[in-house]
Amino acid sequence: SGKDNVVADNLSRLETIAAIDYDLVAESQSNNEELKLLRTTNQSLKFKAYQLPSGRNLWCDISTNNIKPFIPAEFRKNFFYQVHNLAHPGVKSTVRQMTSKFIWPSIREDVRRWTQACMGCQKNKVSKHTKTPIGVFQEPDERFSAVHIDLVGPLQPSDGYSYLVTMIDRFTNWMEVVPIQDITAETVAKTFYNHWVARFGVPSRLVSDRGRQFESGLFKKLTELCGVKFQHTTPYHPQSNGKIERLHRTLKTAIKAHNSLKWTDTLPTVLLGLRAALREDAGASIAQMTYGKPIRIPGEFFDEPKIETDPQTFVNNLQKCMLMLKPAQVNHKSARNIFVHKDLQTCSHVFVRIDRVKKPLEPAYEGPFKVLGKFDKYFSLEIKGKATTISLDRLKPAYILAPEEDPTPMQLMTPGSLLHPQEDSDSQNNNHDSDLPNLQVPEDPVVQIPTKTSRSGRTVKFPSRYLEIIH
Repeated sequence: SGKDNVVADNLSRLETIAAIDYDLVAESQSNNEELKLLRTTNQSLKFKAYQLPSGRNLWCDISTNNIKPFIPAEFRKNFFYQVHNLAHPGVKSTVRQMTSKFIWPSIREDVRRWTQACMGCQKNKVSKHTKTPIGVFQEPDERFSAVHIDLVGPLQPSDGYSYLVTMIDRFTNWMEVVPIQDITAETVAKTFYNHWVARFGVPSRLVSDRGRQFESGLFKKLTELCGVKFQHTTPYHPQSNGKIERLHRTLKTAIKAHNSLKWTDTLPTVLLGLRAALREDAGASIAQMTYGKPIRIPGEFFDEPKIETDPQTFVNNLQKCMLMLKPAQVNHKSARNIFVHKDLQTCSHVFVRIDRVKKPLEPAYEGPFKVLGKFDKYFSLEIKGKATTISLDRLKPAYILAPEEDPTPMQLMTPGSLLHPQEDSDSQNNNHDSDLPNLQVPEDPVVQIPTKTSRSGRTVKFPSRYLEIIH
């Protein structure tokens, strides 16, 4: 019953709709110094008093075609809520609506600031996304010192395998792609050790996303034992691990081009082609940068000429060539429109864009979250009591009003005297005078369900969820 009744009908979810009491506004106008100053000094405004049914005078500006009442300071935020909360329009639209209906000094600046700080608008309206300059990884100085690792899947089952562990060396671009049956932390850790560490040794740095397999205690323990520096990318930001994301795209395209449902048979051939392909940026193939010479592929007719050298000379020459190798250069082929909101450098809280697949009517952003630290490409935020790094590209500044500037939006939403008969106005004014310091929203009366009996005289009892009015 109550709020737990998730299948309640629309009538049980009606909101209270009430008018603002203009008698309170008129009473506040009677001794308002701001209004007196405007009436005596501002020549562009023309004020006229309109008598309310209660007998009080409401001062309004009639210098334009619209009659605009002057709103004292204590009521302004509530009038703003009445207008803005209908459909949550933008700053310009809200300013136009407010300035056409009401008047007070600095109305434009106040409305702009309040609209900008509206939590409903900030969480649901998609603004221009932040786009920072593409970051540059520290280039490795030797082969197999920096490795990226990730997972692909689930794929269509083939020979009992549904996932891939992908690993790529940042220096040579040599890749290892291993089919696996599941993506448990134990399987992923064993695959990394058996297929990379056992072949190429322990890397100095390992880069991965925040998948639960790489966050597990088992995988962290393995990297600690091997002496690997583990580096995580920020959540929902695949650009941080772009080296291996591009490998995934190339790998999937090549496998699909074979038109074979059994991708486990196609994968070795695809890897052979990728490793043997000549790279324009390096002037050599991935295999050459790894082994020191090209690998032979199917279809080659002639063998390479053999050069008679003793083993020691060959090793010395190979070492010299390897020392002259440089890591593959990263080329950004498309221009990036850089946009970083200026308020991100000064704000204390931010909203985080939700990049996962959202449910219908789910907010576009979550937050606001407190900023713990600011860096060039990411912020450290306090999320659920923990420090979490989030890419700057997913953030936008949160505008939060000071506590003294943010009154309860419904504190003046009492039924207006204009909606009541004239004879009740005196008693209503007396109630307002006595209750002015502590205005509250009146509670709706509880509807009493009449007792019903059946033909046999038995009392009919309704379920409790129908006996409560939901506010």
